[in-house]
Amino acid sequence: MSSLKNAFARLDVTRKWLLLSNLLIAVSAFMPWYQDMDAFGAGDRYLGVTGPLFLVGIVLFLSGMAGSALSLYPHLGQSLLNKISLKEGALFCFLGLHNLFLLLLANSIFFHPKFGVNITLKSTGFGMFASFIGVLLLTWSGYKLYRRPMARPATPYAGIEPRIQMPSSLTDRRPQSIHSFTETSDSEANKPEALQLDL
Repeated sequence: MSSLKNAFARLDVTRKWLLLSNLLIAVSAFMPWYQDMDAFGAGDRYLGVTGPLFLVGIVLFLSGMAGSALSLYPHLGQSLLNKISLKEGALFCFLGLHNLFLLLLANSIFFHPKFGVNITLKSTGFGMFASFIGVLLLTWSGYKLYRRPMARPATPYAGIEPRIQMPSSLTDRRPQSIHSFTETSDSEANKPEALQLDL
């Protein structure tokens, strides 16, 4: 538990919103999504993971749990994202839009007139509203993370000053010594050779 608290405390504001939105999506799958009533006065209430559209609730639950893990521990999927050259913010935006599409698809099926026999009343539960809020927050937070400039990785030698420095006297004398050496060699080469006769 302490490790989770420490990991949550290290997150910035955007990643905290990502974590909360994913948790809300995962929890909303176990909340009431729909309720209906037939002509005989009998009604049913469906959770996100129950009823004819239970697969949508299961997919949203798995997506919320995976997004929560990636938000709390960003290094888990970093290697995979680097391989496919995908930014982390783009991944969360995709998850948010994907979940939004599933919610719209589920509502279009449930509220279709041909869905259900002798159904006179259909209504949406508070779990569906919680799912929509979580999806919108996830998409918004993912977009903010996508727009954030990427930090350049620090080089291994960043911030390390050279410990070995040449003395200023040597650096000042080196050009002069080389120049004097070249002048001396040129003058020696231009001198005529002296002829010595041994008597």
